[in-house]
Formats: sequence, C-alpha cells, structure tokens
Amino acid sequence: MEHGESDASAASSAAAKEKHQSSSNLTDKLIDRMVAAALPSTVDPNDLDVRIQRQKGRPPFSIQLTSRNFRKMTSRVGVVYEVYYLVNEFLNWKNPSLTLTVLSIYSFACLNPRIILTLPSAGILLWVMVPAYSARHPPPPSELQSNPVVSSGPPLKPPAIPKPVPDLSREFFLNMVDTQNAMHDFVVVYDSIVSILSSIALFANDETRSSLVYAVLTLATVLAYVLAPVLYEYIPWRVVFLLIGWTALVARYPFNNEHTKRHIDTVNNKLKTVSDGLSHKLDDISRMEFGQLDPLEHREVEVFEVQWFNPEHGQWDPSIYISDPFVPSKFRPTTPSPPSSHSLSEILPPMDWVFSYKHWDLDYTPISWVTSRQLTHLFEIDDDEKWVYDIEGDNPTWRRRRWVNTCTRKSR
Repeated sequence: MEHGESDASAASSAAAKEKHQSSSNLTDKLIDRMVAAALPSTVDPNDLDVRIQRQKGRPPFSIQLTSRNFRKMTSRVGVVYEVYYLVNEFLNWKNPSLTLTVLSIYSFACLNPRIILTLPSAGILLWVMVPAYSARHPPPPSELQSNPVVSSGPPLKPPAIPKPVPDLSREFFLNMVDTQNAMHDFVVVYDSIVSILSSIALFANDETRSSLVYAVLTLATVLAYVLAPVLYEYIPWRVVFLLIGWTALVARYPFNNEHTKRHIDTVNNKLKTVSDGLSHKLDDISRMEFGQLDPLEHREVEVFEVQWFNPEHGQWDPSIYISDPFVPSKFRPTTPSPPSSHSLSEILPPMDWVFSYKHWDLDYTPISWVTSRQLTHLFEIDDDEKWVYDIEGDNPTWRRRRWVNTCTRKSR
C-alpha cells in the first residue's frame, strides 16, 4: 500500500514538473515573439538574418535561462578577476617584486625568443601543478615563514579543485560587484574606440579626413611590405622590444607616473596651439585633395510599358509597367502576370535612391535596346509610335515600349 502511494506521489510530482516546464516554455516563446515584434532593428536586415541563422540550434531568449546562466557565471568568474587584479598590480607596481619578475622574464624572452615557446608549459607547471601538489602535500611545520619543501609520502589533504561559490556568499557578492564594474569598463573602452574611429576611419561627418587617413595607411602598408626585408635585417628588433617594454613599465612607476603626467600635461598645453593649427592644415589638405572625389552618383533606370491585345474586344488592354521587356517564350502565360504598376506615378525608386525628375522620358530609339539585348529575331519595331511588337504572324499578341528616368543616390 505504501509502495503504491509513493508511486502515485512520484507520478503527480513528475506531472506537476512537466506542467510547470511547459508553462515556462510557453511564457518564454510569448516573450520572444513580443520582443521580436516590438523592438526595432538598428542593423541591416540581411546581417540580422545571418545572425539568426547562426543562432539556430541554440536556446532562444529566456528570462529564466538568462538568470540561471548569470548565476552560474558569477559563481565561477572569480578566477578571471583574480587574474585581472594580478595584471593590474603588475602594471601599476603595486607588487614591485611581481613587476620586476615579469620584466625579467620579458627581457629574457626578448633577447632569446625561443624562451617564448616554453612559457605556456612553464606557466602550467609553476602556477597550476606545483600549487596543486603543494596543497595535497603541505610542508611540515617549520620556523621559516615559507617552507618550500613539501611533505613526502601519501597525500595529507584532499585535492584543491576549484568549485563554484555558493549563491548566498560574500565571494558571490564580490563577483557581482566586479562584473558590474567590468561592464562599465567595457562601455567606456568601447565608446572611446568608436569615438576615435569615427573621427579618423569611419568616414563620419567630414569624409575628407578619413580619406587622408586611408591614403596614408595604404602608402604605409605598401612601404612596409616593400621595405620589410631591409627593416628586418638592419633594425635590432630584440633591443627595440626590450626598450619598449621597460620604458612603458618604468614610466608607470608611481613616482615616474606622476612626473610623466605633469610633463605630458605641460607638453600638451604647449602643443595644443600647434596641434590645432596642424589639424586645420591637414583638414585643408584633405579637403583640397579628397573633397571632390565623391560626387553624387547617378544611374539610369528603365521600365517597360507592356500591352496585351485582347481578341475578344479587338483592342489593346490598358498598359502595365514592368521591369523587363517581356520576351516571347513558350513558357510565358497568355495574360500579363509579372509584378507590375498601372501608371508611371506608382513606380518607386530603388532603396536609398530618389528620382532626379518627376517625369519619365520615352525611348525614341527602341532599336538600340532591342539590339543590345539581342532580340531582333523576336521583335518587330514600329518607328512611328516606338512600339515593339512580337513576331507572331499577322496579329501580334504583345507590344511594349521603354521609358527611362534618372536616379540619384541619397546622401546622408
């Protein structure tokens, strides 16, 4: 009897769990549909479609899944911030022995590049495996502050395997604080990079400066490729990288850092006037050289006025306007079916273009477009009214004539 009650309880629990999961999935799908329908897109629809295709096979947007993944990531991301603070201490001389040690390794790597190949394996040995072994074989008690001799024999402690921190713990809260500040740092760095690129490389606002930068970078790329053998042979690159690394770190030493900042501020104040004048001069040069390279682009567009002869009424049906001359073919239907407009005023320009003129011009030389398309064996031309008829015996079924206009690309 007790066994039957436990089975019934388990079945009801499973049914409740399945019902809750089904309800959750329905809620997630509803939210996904609402977000997709309500939020506007700020990117090219084609790029958006490509990204959607790439996301196939991955879970869709879900508030519960986002919350669960955020908790999992926050409980495991502590090691990333430990490395971040370690690098920060190294760069800012907060731990001088660490900075000098890294600089020594960097110096040996610059003078003997073969050492670089040993760094990954040496790093795993010194910072992963040796501490892990020392944790299982702690050194015996000693009067020394640090005893580098580990205990011999079997392991004395369990392995120190990193585990996620509990959700309700101080470490979890500290990880959330670091994640919050890291998001702000990312925003600042991203906005700074976009601001710099917008002023010199993204052809925003005044395109002449970006054109000048493009020309300079192109010339620099060509010169670097041509002069690469000479530069590689006659420049002591090992010494160059050694001096760059030491100069950058020594300049960040606390005393030197303050002195460097004051010196940079002084130099910046002195050079501000010169830099402004040089910037205006470069802008003038770029406008002079590149300001007239990109006039508005113009293209000719065409439509064809097509009419079908209705044998029942003995006259031509009203015109339709399509994008091709409707070439005779055995697969062509007996009545007009392609996408069409019923008047020239209904025709819209291509995307990002505008019509240069409100009126359309009739093509008075139909022989030119018939010949260029190699359709002379299919069409017969009426030079008076400029209609081009099908060659289908005495009573042609179709006729068409060409209208043209000019489009101008929009300038933004």
